[in-house]
Amino acid sequence: MFKKVIIVFLVLVLFCSVFLSGSDLLSELGDRYKSTIERLTKNHPFNIRPEFPKDVLKRSAMRGDSLNCTLEGGWFRGPCDAVFAVDTLAYIGDGGYFKILNIKEPSDPILLGTLRTSSFIEDIYIQDTIAYVANYYEGLITIDISDPNHPTKIGSYVTSDFAKGVYVKDTLAYVASNTEGLYIINVSDPNNPEMIGLFNTNGQAQNVYVKDTLAYIADGSEGLCIINVSNPEIPETIGYFNTNDYVCDLSVVDTTIYIADQTTGVYIINISDPANPDSIGLFNTGTYSVNVRDSFAYVGTSLNDFRIINVSNPGSPFEVGTVNTNGMGQSIFLKDTIAFLSDDYEGLRVIDISNPMIPSEIGCYETKGYSYDLYIKDTYVYIADFYKGLQVVDISDPAIPLELGFHRIGNLILSVYVQDSLAYLASCDSGLCIVNVSDPLEPFQMGVCNTGGVVLDAYVRDTLAYIADADSGICIFNVSNPEFPFKVSCLNIGYAWGIHVQDSLAYIATNGLRIVDISNPQVISEKGVYGVGEGFKCVYVVDTLAYLLEQWGNLHIINISDPANPDSIGGYETANSTEKIFVQDTLAYLADGSGGLRILDVSDPADPSEVGFYETGSYAYGVWAQGNLAYVADCSDGLYIIRYTGGAGVEEKQETLEENTARYLVLPSNIAVNSLNFTYKGNTPGTIIVRDITGRVVKEYTDVKPEKTLKFGGKEILSGIYFIGIKGNKERRKVVLVK
Repeated sequence: MFKKVIIVFLVLVLFCSVFLSGSDLLSELGDRYKSTIERLTKNHPFNIRPEFPKDVLKRSAMRGDSLNCTLEGGWFRGPCDAVFAVDTLAYIGDGGYFKILNIKEPSDPILLGTLRTSSFIEDIYIQDTIAYVANYYEGLITIDISDPNHPTKIGSYVTSDFAKGVYVKDTLAYVASNTEGLYIINVSDPNNPEMIGLFNTNGQAQNVYVKDTLAYIADGSEGLCIINVSNPEIPETIGYFNTNDYVCDLSVVDTTIYIADQTTGVYIINISDPANPDSIGLFNTGTYSVNVRDSFAYVGTSLNDFRIINVSNPGSPFEVGTVNTNGMGQSIFLKDTIAFLSDDYEGLRVIDISNPMIPSEIGCYETKGYSYDLYIKDTYVYIADFYKGLQVVDISDPAIPLELGFHRIGNLILSVYVQDSLAYLASCDSGLCIVNVSDPLEPFQMGVCNTGGVVLDAYVRDTLAYIADADSGICIFNVSNPEFPFKVSCLNIGYAWGIHVQDSLAYIATNGLRIVDISNPQVISEKGVYGVGEGFKCVYVVDTLAYLLEQWGNLHIINISDPANPDSIGGYETANSTEKIFVQDTLAYLADGSGGLRILDVSDPADPSEVGFYETGSYAYGVWAQGNLAYVADCSDGLYIIRYTGGAGVEEKQETLEENTARYLVLPSNIAVNSLNFTYKGNTPGTIIVRDITGRVVKEYTDVKPEKTLKFGGKEILSGIYFIGIKGNKERRKVVLVK
């Protein structure tokens, strides 16, 4: 599923990121957002990566899966990118949840069973009573669906790269694994999937279809790849077709293959000679998904609609029907006269195709979108859903968050701020929207602050809202009457990305850090500036320190005791593109994009150091801390609630060569099949602890003598990522166990 390129990173929704050109963004978001995107990308000041002061640079610790952090709970709903239907049941992905729906009445799908998986669900294939799921980070997982009310995970195989698509034929599962290509996995025992073949394609394998002895791969930037799998242990390529763009999906009918190209459209290709596939037709519209039956191709397009194409004459395909679904159709399953469309952030759409000329949506099942930011007040967390609006979740029991109310509002929502009974959402195409949340079950919109520009962030205090605007800089609105807010003043300081207010000063992340005197809201003026020419996107202020994030994520710590002369006193180079920061006491919590949650000790601002982390399942955009709990808005994976323990955790300690002389755990390899033998090289007897990816202890070996060789594995241990450590010692070794 290019469809978003890398979902966990959500490049397609980071509409104003400096990493993408305006043309890339327009192709992803479609015409409906064109004017907003053009304004955002025009004359953007952040076109070079600023140099970080070398004397205050600290590098991130080595990556593992957690350090001093454990998963307390979560609300893991997100987009729907996968659907498969059998009889009266539909199987879908809802972010990280595998869900089973009763579709006996298609207009009213009813939820039966739910299973939380460890990552985002990319694709689903059903065979008999087993669901085979392409589970992004985890690879292939197998789920027992014999009881639709209680699906149960029974096995898994961890692929080396993201699992994007899956197809099952007889006892073999074919998994499209991005840059790793095609995995061929024996699932004769679904409890213990075992890889028997691998073919590394030239592109980014997004989906796979198998017919007879041939596997057809939607290979991303390399188009179509055709592989001979007659001997699954030694697959061989026999043909290619390159569209020169990005192929996301495919559908095979007899000797014709239809491939979905995300920019160009649907290519119709003759594969009667698989070694020489030949294009015989093209329907020109950007396409994410395609499924063909009889003489019609059903496609999900990049223009947020579902289209039916007559392909009876492959050389001259033409459109016969359209339904506007608003989302980005990621996969299509056809059943009788119904098309089930997994429509990304718009959930599952049920479309009547009995008359291809007049298709109509007859039902839906709402999933969620992309969790982008969050704000905590009392026992509620308010989540800004990038495409959909405001979600309220009760966290009075952090281990079991409870979904409450939802309010759909605007699009491209970047931030949320809550004061009293009002939530303020920065919506790029709607302004600063004011939502009444006095009843968390029934939030409703009261008013909007229309800056005339593009609102990116806001901070509210008393009766004033301070807005960071892409066009107008900083704007102040009076919100004493939330139904009729009005503009008080503006100061055009350039492209304002983030804002924080303390006392009589506003701190704006823009082309540098701008410090603005707001003591008189009617007449505001710039008081100080730091880092002119450097692009910043987020700022958090505590007392005399401002914590400032570059567009590329690195942290600057600025002394603002003299606002007229702010000065850098420390910094930290993050491993990823850090999006947001929250500071509590002497800890800074970073939403570190693909790196998940990172926690820094900033008690000495000149020398911050990492003291904890937890790698989330998608892409960390927003973060909040309360007590020893951190809350992370994790894009397509919803909400993570993570406990910072300050002592226990799982760290993969990867020493340099010089440090390696003290290693006490000797492993022949960090990847093992079925079981792993390793040797303890300590000087005295010790305790060896094995944890899984969540930090849970799965095996403990006590009183282990020096030079003792131990075996980890067995029927009770599933395939997955594990960490082997010595109690009382910092050394941790990461291993991947496959079965």
